[in-house]
Amino acid sequence: MAHLGMTKIPAGITWTPLKMTCGCVIDWGWDSNKVPPPVFIQWCISTVGTNCPWHGGETGQAVPRPDHETIALTNPADGVSFYARKATGDDIALGERLAEELRQLMDKVTNDKLAVIKEIPLKYRKWLYANGYDPLEAWLDQRLTDIVLNRGVGSVPPEILEMMD
Repeated sequence: MAHLGMTKIPAGITWTPLKMTCGCVIDWGWDSNKVPPPVFIQWCISTVGTNCPWHGGETGQAVPRPDHETIALTNPADGVSFYARKATGDDIALGERLAEELRQLMDKVTNDKLAVIKEIPLKYRKWLYANGYDPLEAWLDQRLTDIVLNRGVGSVPPEILEMMD
């Protein structure tokens, strides 16, 4: 169980906005010096289908904290913290888009892996096979990185991937 609390936010926190089930768009923060990227990605995947902390998160119990506060969710077992604040400005629309992309991707992975594999540019898919990589896993890692860590910006344009031999 995570503990909630207001805290001084360390410098160097990176933020990713996501729309939650309750309709709020939350900027989720993490410290890349303390938390490996795959851990934050998994956190985002697991939270996108829940309410925000102010509307009860996974517990259903609302948090009596002011909306303008940043809160820390800390796992007492390992000390890993993620931070939450209400998104503002352009991050609201971005959070809506990123949450939808994340939901769609995870739905495809769950229900139609072949559709995900077909999204991989053919030359890149062949290169992955030829070099001993699982194309589905590699593509999923890349897409999740682009959505969550790069805030929706593709790290490698599809045109470049098509040029691989």
